[in-house]
Amino acid sequence: MNKKEEEFITQEHLDYLDTLRESGVTNMYGSTSYIMEEFDIPKNEASKILSYWMKTFSDRMKENNKKTKKEKSMKEQKPAKTKKESTKGVKVLTILKMVEAGKTRKQIIDKLVSINEEISRKSNAGLVSHILTKNSLTIDSGVDRTKKKTITAATV
Repeated sequence: MNKKEEEFITQEHLDYLDTLRESGVTNMYGSTSYIMEEFDIPKNEASKILSYWMKTFSDRMKENNKKTKKEKSMKEQKPAKTKKESTKGVKVLTILKMVEAGKTRKQIIDKLVSINEEISRKSNAGLVSHILTKNSLTIDSGVDRTKKKTITAATV
């Protein structure tokens, strides 16, 4: 393929083919019709785009991998954890250990509140629910729901 033939091939074409490949909708050798439909172009142009994409695929993937590695190394240089972030791991372990020990939801939430009183009881309850759901666990709520309220004439 010469330079003149490559001029009509855009990054949009290449990105589309990358996305099509990742989706697994079709074998890439059969993707000409998808290109024709997506970009409303004739078969010969779609074939040239596909051919160019296939020829340059390996080089483009190497370039993408370099970018990905660079992004990963930048992510690894994270700032120090805040107090809230550092206690979250402790709380998760605490929740799991207390569930294993047969503690109730109320007891677990009480313990979490004592670890960090700056975080509300409601937030801690949400964390407990999340961890239990994530780990497919169920526990007793620790709340006695059998007590009946008696209404007297004085309260009405």
